[in-house]
Amino acid sequence: NSGASVAVDGDVTSFADIQGPGTVELKGTTSQILNMNGFAIPNLIVNNPASVALGGSAVVSSTFNFTAGKVQLNNYDLSLAANAAFTGWDNTKYFVTNGTGRLVKNSLGATAFTFPVGGDMNAYTPIAITENGTADNIGVRAINQVLSAGTAGQGFVREVVNASWVISDATPGGNNMRITANWTAANELSGFNRSKTGLAK
Repeated sequence: NSGASVAVDGDVTSFADIQGPGTVELKGTTSQILNMNGFAIPNLIVNNPASVALGGSAVVSSTFNFTAGKVQLNNYDLSLAANAAFTGWDNTKYFVTNGTGRLVKNSLGATAFTFPVGGDMNAYTPIAITENGTADNIGVRAINQVLSAGTAGQGFVREVVNASWVISDATPGGNNMRITANWTAANELSGFNRSKTGLAK
């Protein structure tokens, strides 16, 4: 029901969309697994300092709020519906893209959206994207390395920010993106010069 909240301290598995306008709060004290099997959960709060891990893809249709902890995506996507409200993220509460899973923003358009991602539990490297072309479902995952061929090849060991972002769309073509990458000083390898910063594709 509206205004109702179900606090869960164990794992959550669903084989159907969760119905109603109430909220599910993941509030464990040890790591929890969320497996929606690709189905939707309307309102979700992550409030677990020990973290939450996806066991299957999920769609958040109305609201997502970080209160405490991180979400490890593993090899699954977490999608935010076009009009879903998204709050609470910072350098201690973000999506860890430790596998092939992506954070996906559906129908991303001309309003900038920040993807609060990091390649591991200690590297926060968010990226903001504005889609000035055709609105699309945009997915992002971060990698804590810069490789000579983008997602393959030899890793750089100096003079770069030690982070890469893999950006994908649902419908190829029609993109005109403005991209702003962020990182911490700990991501800067030896010899990196901030006055000569640029993005390489």
